Amino acid sequence: MVIKNKPLRASVIAIFFQYLLGAVTSAFLYDYLVITYGFGGNRAGFMMVIIGGFGVIGGGLAQLLFGFLSGKYRLMDIYRVAFYVSLGAYLAYFFLAAPVFGANPLAYSQIDPSADLFTNIGHLFKGTGWIVVIPAIISQAGNSLFSLTIVVMMENSIEYHEYYLGERKEAVAFAWRPLCAKLSTGARWALYMLALFATGTNLIYDKINQETSRLASIQHTVDAATYAEESALSDAAVQKMVDDLSRSAKIEWTVWMFAIILACLVAAYLAIRLGYSLSDEEHARIVAELEKKHEKNLLNANEDETTLKQAM
Repeated sequence: MVIKNKPLRASVIAIFFQYLLGAVTSAFLYDYLVITYGFGGNRAGFMMVIIGGFGVIGGGLAQLLFGFLSGKYRLMDIYRVAFYVSLGAYLAYFFLAAPVFGANPLAYSQIDPSADLFTNIGHLFKGTGWIVVIPAIISQAGNSLFSLTIVVMMENSIEYHEYYLGERKEAVAFAWRPLCAKLSTGARWALYMLALFATGTNLIYDKINQETSRLASIQHTVDAATYAEESALSDAAVQKMVDDLSRSAKIEWTVWMFAIILACLVAAYLAIRLGYSLSDEEHARIVAELEKKHEKNLLNANEDETTLKQAM
């Protein structure tokens, strides 16, 4: 189906790269936060909650906007604008997140590993760390609009297939989405490991895994106080490796993260721009003609049923 159906093929390729973008972001972001804000306590975890929370807000705004925009503008126009919004937000995010102008990024606040969520929100506004919520909202809003448009384009390709190839295979078309998710997970892992070894941060990754395994092995064999002491020692050992990480290595990790994200975004955009030939006008015409065809087929079926009953 995907071989003969050009719009579906373009949609599938775009969805794969969108899924890969999301998988890469989730894999790379936490490590970025660890090397920037520190390991243990509420440092990287707190920033993950903040960025993720405002990302959800951006995604919600996109859901609200899409219904309005799709009724007024062509899908390709929405797609193009969403791409440029996402691209701009990610580029801004990079220059705010990478420590290219000093020891810390432009958007940075000192987070207290022992403080609670609300106390650290206050710390966030004492520095410039709060600025990251702006590209977090905008990038997620643009990216969600981007994804929603691809899904609608995939749905439209089903009618295209029925009209030109005589078959309506919704299940086959939508089966590509979970397949793309699985393929992107494998590709994400390969890219993640490549970036770890390229930047030298694989040593921190290995240390975190070793300490996690060690703590798991003693969790049920020691008392709570001893486990807390061991956990603190584990956090300190990982944090020392983070502190010893060079500024250039931190920049390299951030470059890898955003380079892959931008490459996925551009690849998804080009897949649709160069491969998706089904316009909104043509789709509307196809739907109208298919409805007439379905009505005619239903009428013929009813007439055949009536004739058969009369013959009996």
